[in-house]
Amino acid sequence: MNNRNPAQGSMVPPAPTPTPTQTPTYLNVFTVEEYERDGKPQKRWTKIGAAFPHKEGIGFSIELKAFPMDGRLVALPPDGDDRSK
Repeated sequence: MNNRNPAQGSMVPPAPTPTPTQTPTYLNVFTVEEYERDGKPQKRWTKIGAAFPHKEGIGFSIELKAFPMDGRLVALPPDGDDRSK
């Protein structure tokens, strides 16, 4: 059994269907580099990909153009300035 197609009679309730206004069509994927400048901690956010919801249900397909050195990824919904992507 896989988690995409639970057996009938399963005790797990179905996930609620999100409305289009609640869920973006994709998430931006970033790597975050922490560094110091003038003695102050800083963070540099670099967009390295996108995550798209599965058509079959819960889950995401993730497309990366780079891999983070520390293995940490941050996925966030697009902001208002991200219209062209």
